[in-house]
Amino acid sequence: MELINHFQSFSYIFDGLIFKILPDEVLPLLALEIRHTESKEVSFAVIDYEKSQMVFEGLGLEEKWWIGMAGFYNGKLFFHSFADKQYPQTQGIIVADIFEQALIWEKEGAYLEEVNQNGVHISWINSLERENGILDIHTGNPIEQITYLENDKKKHILFPFQYAEKTPYFETLALFLSQKLTIDIVEQLDYLEFKNYIVISYLIKINIKLSRFLLILSQDGEILLHQIIDNELQGKQTEVFFIVNDFLIAIANRKKLLIFKL
Repeated sequence: MELINHFQSFSYIFDGLIFKILPDEVLPLLALEIRHTESKEVSFAVIDYEKSQMVFEGLGLEEKWWIGMAGFYNGKLFFHSFADKQYPQTQGIIVADIFEQALIWEKEGAYLEEVNQNGVHISWINSLERENGILDIHTGNPIEQITYLENDKKKHILFPFQYAEKTPYFETLALFLSQKLTIDIVEQLDYLEFKNYIVISYLIKINIKLSRFLLILSQDGEILLHQIIDNELQGKQTEVFFIVNDFLIAIANRKKLLIFKL
């Protein structure tokens, strides 16, 4: 199958599995949670998607496995740590400054609800009525007198619609792709319209195995990008791609990050 790519792109292969991606809500940055299943270790990386540059890779914390990304705001990366290893429950927040590549504060017993220009909005885990609070983003200290500002403009993040096999939208798009590409798609597809583009991720069977493709069309039906992004598919993937501002972010084979400027 011919592969077509009319877009400026950036790619990077990690040595672990890409478990989660968070866009910074202010800056043109992506944070990635990379899990190394054999060694039971987790590491983190940050990429500037406008500059197509790695800011850093390999940030590790004292807890090697039971920790995960919870939020990303203006260069501050928030993590939830977990207490119970059998039934993981959040036990607190840890915050790192990605430019300093250092931890700046942590707060036990807190659950991250949201971060905005007013501060770090939390709820206290052990409170009977789920009490809320606001912390200073730089120090983690409680903010006693709160002056609420208008919500800052967050990054415009779009996720595709997902359609399962045998549903009307799936069948309509399956017929279109069958006529356009002479293929028979199966199980699930992801669909998103953005500006003058149509972005589709679909599955087909190749030698009994499932493979996933990424397809970008113009509104006129011209194929602008068409490439395989997973030929080792294991289970259904809940988030295949998303768009932040004018950049399409996708994952290939669970290890490769793909970024296309639309």
